[in-house]
Amino acid sequence: PAVQHTPSMRTSFFLMLASMLVSVRGFAPVRSRALMPAARSDVRMMATSADGTVKKPDFIAAVAEKAGMSKTDAEKVLNAVHETLMDSVADNKRVQFIGFGTFEPRERKARTGRNPKTGEEIQIKASRAPAFSPSKKFKDMVNEKM
Repeated sequence: PAVQHTPSMRTSFFLMLASMLVSVRGFAPVRSRALMPAARSDVRMMATSADGTVKKPDFIAAVAEKAGMSKTDAEKVLNAVHETLMDSVADNKRVQFIGFGTFEPRERKARTGRNPKTGEEIQIKASRAPAFSPSKKFKDMVNEKM
């Protein structure tokens, strides 16, 4: 059966992806010299909330700056990547980005759980959930920032 994506699932998955992409560079994107204007060599830090979360508009602004494109175009690209990635995983396909990681659907077996309020045993049915496995390079970058 096809997985139905609710707006909150889409938002949660996007925020997970965005936070992973952002953490690759430790919230400070490194600009390629080829894309950098000659008169400007500073790197703009992405704005973060009090809990360290990068919001979508700030992420889009950083991508636009790094890629040398408008924020509107960067948002279109990011939304296209987001939709394509979710559609692929929902269609039971693995999506692999060498040096970043792999997105894939994972099967969860049916199991017996417990209602935390009443302590009553309940049956949890089998399901499929999206999962992300970071590459060794990504893990090493994150560990360097500790």
